[in-house]
Order: sequence, then structure tokens, then C-alpha cells
Amino acid sequence: MLHTPAHRHVLTELPSLVPATSPGQERLTRQERADEAVPRFCLAAMRDLHPQVQVVTSTVRSAPVHALLEATRDAAVVVIGTRRTTGRPGPHPGTVGHTLLHHSHCPVAVVPAG
Repeated sequence: MLHTPAHRHVLTELPSLVPATSPGQERLTRQERADEAVPRFCLAAMRDLHPQVQVVTSTVRSAPVHALLEATRDAAVVVIGTRRTTGRPGPHPGTVGHTLLHHSHCPVAVVPAG
């Protein structure tokens, strides 16, 4: 599972006498820990139900489409979800899914959400 947290605009702050303990650095450290906990938390119930299935999680801090495209170089398959919209038949993978369908380095499985 590849997790790409939403990009946050970070405002500059005045330098601290001890940079590792500046308020901005402490916020960044807390945010990074929280971002890395998301995939573990999301998969906890599934791991309990299917302990024989090995899942490797990775948190990267780049644009989702770039991180996913790079990850497809070493993947056997990438699975993307699609949204269902009223009035339009067929799958709607969104911009990231659309890019993966056209530029992935491995097969793409499209799974409807819901």
C-alpha cells in the first residue's frame, strides 16, 4: 500500500537557536508520524482477518501520481478504485487513475468503489 499524504503548504518561520526543537520542526515531525500511521491504521482490521496476506506500506511525500507511477516499475499489478456517478455509464477513475491507466509500467486493475 502506497500512501501519499496531501501536500501542505509550509510557511517559513524564523530560525530557532536549536533547530530540532523549533515549533515548525516539532509540527512537521508530528505530522510525519501521523501520516505514517494512516496506512497501518487503515489496514489493521484487514490484517487481523487475513494474517496470511503480506502487505507492505510506504509513505512518500510527493505528488500521488508521480509516486504511484514510480511504484508501478516494481509492482506486479496496481489496483485503483473508481467512483460511480449518476448519468454516466462506465468507470470513472479520476485524474490519477486515468494517468495510471495510460502510463503505468504494470497491469492496472480497475475496481468500482461501493
